[in-house]
Amino acid sequence: MAFRERVLGPVWHGGGPLVLWALYLFGLYILVAAGCHAGWDQAPFAGTSLLRVVLLLCGALAVAASGARVWHDCAGVRRRAPGLLATATRLSGWLALIGVLWVTLPLLLLPLPCTPG
Repeated sequence: MAFRERVLGPVWHGGGPLVLWALYLFGLYILVAAGCHAGWDQAPFAGTSLLRVVLLLCGALAVAASGARVWHDCAGVRRRAPGLLATATRLSGWLALIGVLWVTLPLLLLPLPCTPG
């Protein structure tokens, strides 16, 4: 029990946002592959393709979750004395939020990578 509380808890607290960002990136690859295979890129929905809408919804959820985590961590740091773990948690949260935005932005600007066939 002590190992879980003293080591795993702080490691997850500090590195959790980066793990969630990596899972989001992996999930987008899976969704693009499945959506292209299923023809979602050709299905019209809300003025664009169904695949783009699904990807943008996932991106919006990831941005909201990352932003909420950053907000929570920054608000929590103000209430207690900042230490190394608090700083690492805050910075990993910001890095994950920037990473999620960086991955989501091309969904708005670039064509989908599906090839016809």
